Amino acid sequence: MKRIRKSNLFTTTIVMLFFFSIIGFWGCEKENLLESQYEEYLDLDTYEMSKMSVKDMETYGQALQRLNIDKKNGLYRIKQTTGAQVNISEDLFKYITKGFKRTNEIFAPKTFNNLIPRLKSGNTEGDNSQPSDSTYCVAHSLAGMGGVSFNDAKAYLDSIYGSNFSGVGSTFMDSVVYHFYPNARKSNSVTQGGFLNNALIWYPTSDTTGHAVNGMFYDSNSGYILYNDYQNNQMLPIQADSISSIYYPY
Repeated sequence: MKRIRKSNLFTTTIVMLFFFSIIGFWGCEKENLLESQYEEYLDLDTYEMSKMSVKDMETYGQALQRLNIDKKNGLYRIKQTTGAQVNISEDLFKYITKGFKRTNEIFAPKTFNNLIPRLKSGNTEGDNSQPSDSTYCVAHSLAGMGGVSFNDAKAYLDSIYGSNFSGVGSTFMDSVVYHFYPNARKSNSVTQGGFLNNALIWYPTSDTTGHAVNGMFYDSNSGYILYNDYQNNQMLPIQADSISSIYYPY
């Protein structure tokens, strides 16, 4: 009887050791698979928007491809919580998450009113509950295209809409853009990857409001556009299929 018990105990011990060795082996293999999947460590040479190179833009796009990003109820969410999970620098991870956080604020400013400090000019076009200077994102974007100053664009909008100006409606975007850029080329989507040369992008933020920005770079692999929000001096990401229209200067 004692021999049987000893035999059972020995067998159980062997099975448990084998089981734990398998777990350890799988853990190492899983870690190696993750490392081999993202062998290249990603970081930007600069985080100053005006000094970013083609390489920085491409690196940003590669980082987006590694992250699990979904959109629920109109807002972006990133599954990862650290850059190390996808072998990118923590600075780059924070830069990306900050960008999506700001994009979410633009899409749903009222949702974030009690969660995020308000920026004086960080609001959407045509939202009367926001500071008055938030209504000039179109003027900022027209200036960003390079053919007109912000003051001239703002003066033109004031002359049309008067003192009650609260933002350019989507139905008037064509006439406003073509006033300053008569040879502008309009498209409802971005089809070719690469630099967008500060083309004016308009995207809806609700049924009645929208936001105008300037496209910098379209990463066709990730499906994201990086754009300049000159009104707030930020580079932010947005899915290409979220835009309503894009106006190329020439």
